[in-house]
Amino acid sequence: MYKKIVFIGFVFILAFSVSCKKKETTVPEVVFYSPHENQEFGFEDTISVHCQISDKSIIESVKLVLVDSELLPLGEAFYFYPGSTKFELETEYPLGQAEIANPNNYLLVVADNGTNFKNKYQPVLVNILEKKLEDVVILTKVSEQQIGVSALFPDKDSIVVKFTIDGDYAGSSLSSADGQLHIAGTELLNLRSYRLLDYQLEWELAPIPFFPMHNADCLHHSDLLFVANNYFNIKAYSATGNPVFTAEIGQNEKPGRIFRFNEFLLCDMQSKNSGPTSLVTWYVDSEKEKQRLFTIFEVVDYAPVFEDALFLAVNTAGMGYVKMYDPQLNELTDLAGFSEKIRSMVKTGEGEVLIAAGQDVYLYSFPGNYPQVVLPGTNAYRLKFENLSHRLYVVSGFAIDIYSFPQLDPLFHIPLNDSILNIHFHYNK
Repeated sequence: MYKKIVFIGFVFILAFSVSCKKKETTVPEVVFYSPHENQEFGFEDTISVHCQISDKSIIESVKLVLVDSELLPLGEAFYFYPGSTKFELETEYPLGQAEIANPNNYLLVVADNGTNFKNKYQPVLVNILEKKLEDVVILTKVSEQQIGVSALFPDKDSIVVKFTIDGDYAGSSLSSADGQLHIAGTELLNLRSYRLLDYQLEWELAPIPFFPMHNADCLHHSDLLFVANNYFNIKAYSATGNPVFTAEIGQNEKPGRIFRFNEFLLCDMQSKNSGPTSLVTWYVDSEKEKQRLFTIFEVVDYAPVFEDALFLAVNTAGMGYVKMYDPQLNELTDLAGFSEKIRSMVKTGEGEVLIAAGQDVYLYSFPGNYPQVVLPGTNAYRLKFENLSHRLYVVSGFAIDIYSFPQLDPLFHIPLNDSILNIHFHYNK
């Protein structure tokens, strides 16, 4: 009897120990057949991907994505759900939509069996597309209710008319990375985004019964499209028109020029009823207001001339001034003054700007205190500087004059029939 009890106890302990033994787990195996290691591709090529994934367990999911040398994603991620122990991944991966800055990158395959996963990196070389100017997009006032859109191509002095927009004009911006032209209006149209490839409407916001909907130069694009609405708020939108940022404004506040600088959004906040004015700073990520600097001026332009500070071109009491602002420290420094109002300012180098004031264009280099007249009698109301060709575009009422820089030799004079609202540089990426 005793032996029988001992035997039963031994069997029970053995069974219990076997049942409590940790279950063996496996990791998926990934083998690349294509592309080959360090295979070269063009910027707009499509990569033929062929790899085999196998495991003793069921493979639940497979992810394919292009990553950079720091393993950050560059393009769209593709997902597959095999539901088997072996999976042949054969697909085409397009490079044209990826934002590639360096040639050394990896195709990453992540195979997951629900318990363990395997990352397999296949190095690939991508010839980077050299940035170049495609054309200069010109917006003109055809009538009080129509905006003309034309294109000026590099090294040519002729204009190609693209299309006409029914609506009035408050501001515009262009995103080469997204391939979009944005137009905002005052009373007839709210906000529209057009595809630069064929100038078809991609998305829009319907007009609202508050006039004007926007003030002059109400748009600014820096990764996101920032829109200063005359009522209620300042918003930012993605390339698909999804709102991703909102900063509330007071009922009597009138937002002027806006500008994104590092992690901050700056706004020249004017007043609708002669109240106090201020320079307001928000954190873009959190939408929280950081600070307000009370002012007695109106901001005409911003120029990010240093990593931690930018120049402000401002007007007050019929005179123009250049000031330097550090948003982190909330410090404002006076730099230079003009006897007439400033119309435009553009950065040409670190600590260096061109300024259109009165009838002349001035060059100012920090820390100098005396701006020098470099283009007298130009009567410019907008300046644009093209960094790749080092050319200065001087916009007057009905003409664009193009100069080399820093020589400032005249290159082209382009007259137009309609008054010019704005110009934008359109690049291939």
